[in-house]
Amino acid sequence: MLQSMKTHLITVQARGTVALPADLRRRLHLDQKDSQIKLIEHDDGRVELVPLIAVPADQADRKSVV
Repeated sequence: MLQSMKTHLITVQARGTVALPADLRRRLHLDQKDSQIKLIEHDDGRVELVPLIAVPADQADRKSVV
């Protein structure tokens, strides 16, 4: 099964900030206050952004907390 990928061109501002497109933020649930993204820098120069999903403390499995 092939997965489709969407590509977005994002500009890095002078202070290093980037803005994610609104439709992407909504789709990945990053449009909520204090949303977080993990940035992974690969040895080959690729950068991967992974949205982190907040889990309420009373629902968290303490064994799997990083």
